Amino acid sequence: MLYLRKRERKAPMLFILPSLFIVAGIFLYPVIKVLSDSFFLINGADRKFIGLQNYRQIFTDKLFWTAVTNNLKLFLCVPVLVVLSLLFAVALFQRIPGWKVYRILLLIPYILSVSVVGIVFDYLLREDGLFNQILQKAGLGGLSQPWLGQTDTALYAIMVVVVWKELGFGIVLLLARLLSIDESVLEAARLDGAGILKITRYILLPELKSVLSFYIILSMINMLSWMFNYVFVMTRGGPQNSTYIMEYYIYQMGIRYRQYGLSSALAIFLLLFAMVLVFLQQQVRKCLEEEY
Repeated sequence: MLYLRKRERKAPMLFILPSLFIVAGIFLYPVIKVLSDSFFLINGADRKFIGLQNYRQIFTDKLFWTAVTNNLKLFLCVPVLVVLSLLFAVALFQRIPGWKVYRILLLIPYILSVSVVGIVFDYLLREDGLFNQILQKAGLGGLSQPWLGQTDTALYAIMVVVVWKELGFGIVLLLARLLSIDESVLEAARLDGAGILKITRYILLPELKSVLSFYIILSMINMLSWMFNYVFVMTRGGPQNSTYIMEYYIYQMGIRYRQYGLSSALAIFLLLFAMVLVFLQQQVRKCLEEEY
């Protein structure tokens, strides 16, 4: 009987094995190729093996550390996204009037193209843009400034745009988990006199722990690997490299300056950083599963 059960478990794996090989080939070959290129000085068709020289060069480049610092600053978006997503998801879970309409409206920014969002906010945040015009009409003209044209504000302006666009995904993700909670548990808590704060603290948050851990790590990975379009459309890394990030640095080295070995080394560094985050997410989820 046990033998038959093991065979039943193996059968589905055999069916999907060919697809797994294809997917592994599609994803692993580029990684292996980039890893190989990171050890070479590449000039057109000429390739010269230089070992770890590309890695030594990027680690001594000030622009590399500027890009790393800016990527780390982007992580500030993560707690903002998590807190706002949680607040909106809990509010919508209370079935406030029109909550289904609000759910759709909050998701609209997420489904818009990053290029479209970047171009629109580029116009809104200019010195003569709509945002500064609103400040002036509200009597706050002293606060108006070129938000994307100053080194002190450019990166933070991009972060605001990122939060505005990515918030909808977090809301829908958390709300979907909340809607799957057994209603009888919530009803019993309400009958015992528990208010929304106690229900959120003792029922909703524990139910959301695994989803929140997934969303946090996913958001952190997005801050590493999905910010290129925002920077490319809105600032091109400026002003004075204040919005330079790893993805844009890889693009500049590989496409503009044709330093394919350097760009490959940068890509491997970014990949390893993302893998560390994935590993942390797996460890957090295991701890949560053991706890509950």
